[in-house]
Amino acid sequence: MKQHPFHALLLLVLLAAPPGLAAQNNGVIHLITSIDAVNSDISAGCQRDYELATELFGEAAHLAGMSLKPYNLHFDQRQVRNFIDDFRCESNDVVIFLYSGHGFSYDEDGDQWPWPYLYCCDRNAGLSEESCEVDLEDDVYNVLVNKGARMTLVLGNSCNDPLTSTQSNANAYPYEEAQYEHNHYLKGDLFARFAGNILASACSKNQGSYTNIEEGSYFVVELARFIIAGLESDEPGCWEGILEKTQASVRDLTNGRQVPQFRIRY
Repeated sequence: MKQHPFHALLLLVLLAAPPGLAAQNNGVIHLITSIDAVNSDISAGCQRDYELATELFGEAAHLAGMSLKPYNLHFDQRQVRNFIDDFRCESNDVVIFLYSGHGFSYDEDGDQWPWPYLYCCDRNAGLSEESCEVDLEDDVYNVLVNKGARMTLVLGNSCNDPLTSTQSNANAYPYEEAQYEHNHYLKGDLFARFAGNILASACSKNQGSYTNIEEGSYFVVELARFIIAGLESDEPGCWEGILEKTQASVRDLTNGRQVPQFRIRY
């Protein structure tokens, strides 16, 4: 990820759940995180992403009448892959995976492979891409979806350009407005009732992802802001709208240099 001054300070307000809602038994939110704590150029910002996500999804679980079970993995390719392979959950659970760290793409993939590879290594160690890579779609999303949870949300906050790139090329993949059927839910039902699978990354192919050591990354902060708005509103909200607003906001904040991408399957 690339460092960049943050445009606005986000004030996160704790969400108040209605009395008795947390006593319901709506399953478990499993929060799986892999956070870069080894690369000093971004590790502080990644830690802020972790803190924000833990607070956000803890409050979301409370509102949804669910329990939160966090797993913070070592920043290591083998552990991430092994944990995901061995992970088990129940059919009414929600599985959330968040990666925050460096990422990359391969030139030879062209535009046929839009999702980033996660780089679970110290970039100064001189290790090859193959020994560090975790494929966000094949190694994480596809494997977790097959665990059979009611909802799977996979979030990759990383760059999506070659490791040798010194400047992202945002103009190669222009922003396109996504079109989805909008399924609306009230407050905690965004987690307690939604059934489907979401894959999202901080930027599109050949783009960088911007972060700040004080607030965290644009992608995670903006996504959290719109999730909070959906959880606090008395009007029905939807995941399609939350992700579309996140996409547009990050695009505007970076003047098109970073455009998050997402996919929803029911």
